[in-house]
Amino acid sequence: TTAADITAKANEMRGLTFRFPTSSEPNSTITATFGQYSAQAIKGKQVVWDRSIEGTWSCSTSVEKKYAPTGCRVV
Repeated sequence: TTAADITAKANEMRGLTFRFPTSSEPNSTITATFGQYSAQAIKGKQVVWDRSIEGTWSCSTSVEKKYAPTGCRVV
């Protein structure tokens, strides 16, 4: 499976995008955007998971705090 295949599939899922590291970029990011079938309060908002070079994951989101996943920083 190539990055293009995954991106195409993500578009079918309405808003899930992936960014894969290159050999010079050790971090990874997964970005989920709530699409057209989401509740109005979160439509167009994002949840982002970042992986550090050490292998730890962190989460941030643009949804209101009351909708944010536990442990996910609201930005």
